[in-house]
Amino acid sequence: MDLIATLQCADQRGIVHAMTSSVLACQGNIVENQQFTDPVTNSFVMRTRFETSASLDSAHKALSEGLAKFNPELTIRDNASPKRALVMVTKESHCLRDLLYLLELGELPIQIPLVVGNHQELQSLVESNGIKFRYLPVSSENKASAETQLLSIIDSEKIDFLVLARYMQILSPDFCDKLSNRIINIHHSFLPGFKGAKPYHQAHAKGVKIIGATAHFFVSSSKKCACRCTCSMTPCAETYSSKTTHLDPFSEKKRSYLKMESCFLISISISCAIFLKEFKFSSGILGKIAIARKFAIILLASGLKLK
Repeated sequence: MDLIATLQCADQRGIVHAMTSSVLACQGNIVENQQFTDPVTNSFVMRTRFETSASLDSAHKALSEGLAKFNPELTIRDNASPKRALVMVTKESHCLRDLLYLLELGELPIQIPLVVGNHQELQSLVESNGIKFRYLPVSSENKASAETQLLSIIDSEKIDFLVLARYMQILSPDFCDKLSNRIINIHHSFLPGFKGAKPYHQAHAKGVKIIGATAHFFVSSSKKCACRCTCSMTPCAETYSSKTTHLDPFSEKKRSYLKMESCFLISISISCAIFLKEFKFSSGILGKIAIARKFAIILLASGLKLK
């Protein structure tokens, strides 16, 4: 089997030795390993990919026993089993189209069993790609019940994480708390002061000279972190930007926005979601610093790969 073990605990001596010894104990051979110690939070994280003839249960038993004295948060998963993503949409299709295109090319290591939309405009696009579409209207009157239905869908479909592909609804703090580390969003960054349905128009009117888009994720139960518009309050996974001038027409600026929100950031988001599912983070400033450092080390070490 091709397995990936992830470990998170307080930093202390002997963790790496215990991990390698435990892998050997289940007849395993390590093929990839990344580790990082954060001196700010005194936390240690490690991601180890190994091959073994033992079963998943046997490997989990061997590693759990060998690492027990460190009291770690330990997960082991089959690398051959792709993550299951639920995509949420409203009316705009550019992020969804690029996501489906990358999926068709085999560039994303995920399954998309279902797309949920609060409008029906994108249903035909989704179903033409052989994916189920679930219409789940949301209003101020039924918001709580709609989120309850959504949680039920996530459970029944065995969803690992959510991708908000321009989903134009604010998720409640309670919902975000229940799915902490499992919600990825695409946001029009560099526009934190322009909320509402037409942020591009507002930015153009104000003379904004740097435009961009950000992939960010929700990790906190804070009410400030629940809103889809407050990406400055949530850790960012990746940002892409470009400059513009007063000579550029609005139509050209909007095309740039839409392009930046789509293919590049979607692929980064999926990679980060796989990472986030394996590690847990705190929502405080120290936790956010730790996140940035972990991403820097693990991504640069090619610990996360699209294929």
